[in-house]
Amino acid sequence: MGGRLDATNVIDSPEVAIITSISNDHSEYLGDTLEKIAFEKASIIKPGCDVVIYPQKKSVFEVIKNYANEKSATLHSVDTNDINIVSFGPLGQRLMYLNTLTNTGIRDFELNLLGSHQSVNCLTVLKTIEILIGKGYKIDSDHIRKAFKTVVFNGRMEIINQNPLILIDGAHNAEGLERLSENIGTYFKDYNVHLFLGMLSDKEIDSSLKMLLLKCLDVVTLTPQNPRAKCAFDTAMMIKEIHDIKVNICEDITQFSRYLQAGPHDINVFCGSLYLIGSIRTQVRE
Repeated sequence: MGGRLDATNVIDSPEVAIITSISNDHSEYLGDTLEKIAFEKASIIKPGCDVVIYPQKKSVFEVIKNYANEKSATLHSVDTNDINIVSFGPLGQRLMYLNTLTNTGIRDFELNLLGSHQSVNCLTVLKTIEILIGKGYKIDSDHIRKAFKTVVFNGRMEIINQNPLILIDGAHNAEGLERLSENIGTYFKDYNVHLFLGMLSDKEIDSSLKMLLLKCLDVVTLTPQNPRAKCAFDTAMMIKEIHDIKVNICEDITQFSRYLQAGPHDINVFCGSLYLIGSIRTQVRE
């Protein structure tokens, strides 16, 4: 968790240290501000190593840059202008890599992941590969393309069933819910979105949740299988305070299928907790 206390920090001399998107999560362990969390994350940086950093807000970037300078590490920033989304749909997207100086041999490629933020994740990967190739590693462009085309990220904008259409996403904090809301608006704007929400009791996501609720036709609340879970009734009461929307309460998570909608323009979206989507994924696949 984080960086300083994370299992990844066991590596003494990494070829490349990668710092992805930083958001307010696990604050009880990592700190109550983005800058404190950034310091924890930056602690994976080792003396003299290369560091690839996902686009961050300025104050977060400064924390990481200062830490990298203290370690005499080389910082490589990802430039979002280097990627273009050519086309997209519910099953993936086609991207164009615009960095003419790349040594990867990659120009256009298919990505088997949904979400506009995944294009930036691809940039982070490509920047890392460029550094590794520069260090002498042999990485074939066909292998890179195949990896992007076949990659699976369980629980992140993942469609696990076609009829009825079911999408699960591990969004459980403010940033995650904002991204989910944006992606639903992009990929499923012509669908009737039926939200299935189950949360843990320690999450503060009211403002971000309202953004998501505005994209939805109705909501079913569930209780994740975890001791820290917020019960379905309490989640429903919270939703009613945030937005005027139809809410059904499903007390027994094993009975969620009773609320699924299977019309040609319906999509059932599950989010709010990794424990929730793990349970749903297992039940749907059984």
